[in-house]
Amino acid sequence: MKADIKKHILALCLLVCAMAAGAVTLQQAKTLYQNEKYEEALVAFEELYNKTARNKKDASINHWIGVCLYKTGRKAESVKYFEYASTKSVAESKMYLSKLAYSNHEFDKAYEYMEEYVEMMRENDKEISEEASRHLDATRSAKSMYEHVEKIAIIDSIVVDKHDFFRAYKLSPETGRFATSDILPYEKPDSVTAVFVPENGERMMWVGLDSIGRTQLMETNRLLDNTWEPYQALNGDLNLEGDVAYPFMMPDGSTLYYSSNGDGALGGYDIFMSRKNSEDGTFFHPQNVGMPYNSPYDDYLLVIDELTGIGWWATDRNQIPGKLTIYMFIPNEVRENYSIDDPMLYSYANVNSIRDTWAEGADYSEYFERIEAIGKTGGENKADFEFEVAKGVIYTSLDDAKTTEGRNYLEQYLEVKKSYSEALAQLKELRKEYAEGTGAERSNLKSKILQLEKSVLKRNQEMQQLSNNVIKIERKRNITH
Repeated sequence: MKADIKKHILALCLLVCAMAAGAVTLQQAKTLYQNEKYEEALVAFEELYNKTARNKKDASINHWIGVCLYKTGRKAESVKYFEYASTKSVAESKMYLSKLAYSNHEFDKAYEYMEEYVEMMRENDKEISEEASRHLDATRSAKSMYEHVEKIAIIDSIVVDKHDFFRAYKLSPETGRFATSDILPYEKPDSVTAVFVPENGERMMWVGLDSIGRTQLMETNRLLDNTWEPYQALNGDLNLEGDVAYPFMMPDGSTLYYSSNGDGALGGYDIFMSRKNSEDGTFFHPQNVGMPYNSPYDDYLLVIDELTGIGWWATDRNQIPGKLTIYMFIPNEVRENYSIDDPMLYSYANVNSIRDTWAEGADYSEYFERIEAIGKTGGENKADFEFEVAKGVIYTSLDDAKTTEGRNYLEQYLEVKKSYSEALAQLKELRKEYAEGTGAERSNLKSKILQLEKSVLKRNQEMQQLSNNVIKIERKRNITH
């Protein structure tokens, strides 16, 4: 490394000496540029630029200076050179201007520059590069997302270390939990960052590597003997030709959120959503969840806790290396977007101020109380049951229901839950007998276990549906009263 630095300094000194002697040529500057020695090339081009008035009007020299400034991190200084070169039909300068606008979240301008770039390339019968084609797609997607920024209330944010940021998510037990790779019943691969485990503990989801080194969304399920099946990649078109990270499955067992830096991402990792096809168990083509969740930076791990009514996501936008910001927000039951004409749209898309997202006079203290209440029993008197709905309200009896329909669903939920718990206890005993039994006994027990497992799965699905019905109906009444 020290030898490379010495060579670099020596090259710069020789270049300075050559310029002092008036010996630097355009070809020498271009050679440095083509060899990606941008700092040396910048010194040479600037010397040529300042040498004559004619060179200052040379579109190519302006473009090359702009690229050297861009590549050496002086992007703001590069703009004027790209702007001049682009007026002289240097198409590549249009693409760099688009990249600069894109990094500043000026997505409309970025897309306009790329349209002009494409037009100039076609007029000159030049082929559009793969890099330019990808950037064109990115600007088109970003422009569309910018016109559909979801209107959410972001109630708080915290800054945490990136390597274990998921530990800061405070989730209700019903939503599931995240653990480290130590929980996996396999060899602990270095690629595993976090493992998602739903409430029943019968499944695990994480990101691992396949046989050719690509990241894949992996899952495993618990077997009859309490061991785990061989893990496998989730079926469906989920990888988007890129890397994936941080899966989270909603309690419905169908809605999947995860991150990817592949097709459809704005830049870095974006958060995507997919749903499972009930007919064959595969996942549908994922959709980018848009802004404000995603940005040209890395955005990770969107989790929606239906019981607390709080959503979580993490991003490294506006953060130093190694740190992430975790945002807590109130999810919408039905998506609502800001108006494209809203003067605050840029701020909302980039989350410049979470306070700007608050409704006038709103009090979000109850949401924080719900987070604090997670894991606490609360009180000495034993309630009939505990069922949490919107706004932190916990029902402890059927009489707490605000509607007849909600009460009926709640009563059905409690009946199915009781049956579900009894079936789980019975299943545990059968598995124990199976483990201790002989061949003939095991054969008979296996059939009973399989039938009971189907029954347990069906009851669990019924519970989830009935729970969702109660929350949906009662939440509206608790919000309006």
